[in-house]
Amino acid sequence: MWRVLLLCCLSFQSVAASRIQFATEASYPPFEYLDDAGQFAGLDIDLANALCRHLKAECVFHNKAFDSLIPALQFRNYDAVIAALNVTEARSALVAFTDIYYDSSAVFVAKKGTYDGAVNVKNQAIGVQNGSQQQRYLVEEPSMQGVLTVPYATYAKAFADLRLGDIDAVLVDFAVADAWLQAPTNSEFEIVGKKITDVEYFGLGYGIAVNKSNKRLLRDLNKALKQIKATGEYDRIIMKYFR
Repeated sequence: MWRVLLLCCLSFQSVAASRIQFATEASYPPFEYLDDAGQFAGLDIDLANALCRHLKAECVFHNKAFDSLIPALQFRNYDAVIAALNVTEARSALVAFTDIYYDSSAVFVAKKGTYDGAVNVKNQAIGVQNGSQQQRYLVEEPSMQGVLTVPYATYAKAFADLRLGDIDAVLVDFAVADAWLQAPTNSEFEIVGKKITDVEYFGLGYGIAVNKSNKRLLRDLNKALKQIKATGEYDRIIMKYFR
């Protein structure tokens, strides 16, 4: 009887190890989004698939609200989160992170001619994604006092309101801003001011989050990340999305 139970447990572990459940928020191109066919796409998706191939595992993706990702991971609803997550001290107290896979910075995006060289935030309505480090920056950074922070479920909605003139600017990751501005329909907008790279808010870059108790998965993901960097696969993924 015990032998049967042991074999069942080993079989379950084998099946579980062959599939990695990733949670993400698929409205953040070029990192994660749904393509025209409704399939997950983006840098983070390609990266996760590359890691899964090296681990001989199947990637399964789940599209969830951004501010629910870390809580869901803490409750073990998913194995990992890959969603352009800044590795910060506050988040590292809640979940474990892999090695950094992409440097991050934030920028303001506004209609051309709205600001002269920098964003004067006082009494300005600035759109951010709810639960993001950009939101935390606007709320907590002393130099941002006087700003009207407008949270959105997705950056797509924030950019839509920017086009309509309902908000004055959007604070977003540079790579996301750059990708959005490349669309011909967004030619009347621009990045305003310098990149913001404050480590206190934006950490050291992006990492994949796992539950603190899942040390094996953390080790495996880091090992696979080193492998794809060594083979050049990582660089090919980056070059696919950035000029």
